[in-house]
Amino acid sequence: MAVGPQYNNILKRIIFLTVEKLSKYNYKRYGVDLFISRKYKVEIWDLSPVLRRKYNKLSNPNDTFDFNGNRFFENKIQLLKEISLLSEMDKVIWALVLTPNRYFLYEHLRDIAFGFFFVGALPKKDLSIKEKILFNNKLIPSIIWNKIKNIFIKRKNMHFPSFIITGGELSTECYNIPLDRKTKIIKGHAFDYDRFLELESSNCEIDIKEPFTLYIDQNIPYHPDNIYGEFEYGVQGCLEEKYFPEINRFFDWFEHEYKTKIIVAAHPSSNYTESDKLFGERILVSQNTELYVKYADSVMIHDSTAVNFAVLYKKPLIFIKSNNYSFALNSMTQIIANALGLQPINISREYSDKLNPKYYSIDNYNDYKRLYIKENGTPEKQLWDIVIDNFEEYYGT
Repeated sequence: MAVGPQYNNILKRIIFLTVEKLSKYNYKRYGVDLFISRKYKVEIWDLSPVLRRKYNKLSNPNDTFDFNGNRFFENKIQLLKEISLLSEMDKVIWALVLTPNRYFLYEHLRDIAFGFFFVGALPKKDLSIKEKILFNNKLIPSIIWNKIKNIFIKRKNMHFPSFIITGGELSTECYNIPLDRKTKIIKGHAFDYDRFLELESSNCEIDIKEPFTLYIDQNIPYHPDNIYGEFEYGVQGCLEEKYFPEINRFFDWFEHEYKTKIIVAAHPSSNYTESDKLFGERILVSQNTELYVKYADSVMIHDSTAVNFAVLYKKPLIFIKSNNYSFALNSMTQIIANALGLQPINISREYSDKLNPKYYSIDNYNDYKRLYIKENGTPEKQLWDIVIDNFEEYYGT
């Protein structure tokens, strides 16, 4: 268990609201060390005991991270009392989705500078009623309630976010958050672009010299959101007894057909080991996905935001669907592929000898970067440096 830094006597405070137990991955993603280096106190409020009780009780992340700014709230009364003590020196950043059971937070932050980051956007399309039912028929009341609440917020002239942090021209369109003219727009970029900048400024290499295709795993059978019944669309990606045999058959065919090997970039939430042989004899890598994308010949993927690395490094993409995957997973995979001018392969069907693992469109990749990763002309620096620069200019703190 890693431990973060201790604080000095710092007045300015950044508070992240989350519904996840703090991991080393999120500690870095939230830029905690960078904020502290620029004289901010950082607190990460874990609201999962209040808003995500099943997850909080059962989850045990494999990379938990402790530091003295990590705070826990056992009930709503305790949380609202702490919110009432916030001051004009505090900035609150939502690191959670705005859903009906979280509107009370939205309403109690009306006198505090708060905002959202829209920096992990994926392409989006409006779903038909039929598609919404296929996702999960329990979703429809929530969708209707969301729309009603947004209308209510606008009509009652309630407090809108003070700021939003964007990554790409269309990032704000991918989230259902009401804004007004006073909302400060901070143009940043996707978190993945930070990792891209770090890698480009380093001399990191990998030991693998042979050509390979990288499969970006999403821990589909075991993802915590599925296990705790809290996946956005309430469905499991795929059962393990169907997932592994099917995808390994496809990998076997691909490696034989294209005279290459496949390396698996394990999802951060997974606990795979090579001795488990879940992906046969294939190499598993558990960190530095961006580094392996950089040196891969091509990348296999479903609907992960790690598609950003392939776009940034101009790597051919192979999108994977299956009759055994949930409608939600297949639909999102199709949407992302369409945005890049590509067609997913359905690995439940006969494999096509027309699959072209070397094809990609420079124009489509450039458009995707501009729309969903980073707008043209925005600063080439770390995301949270951009945010702090804007805070200091706009708020004076």
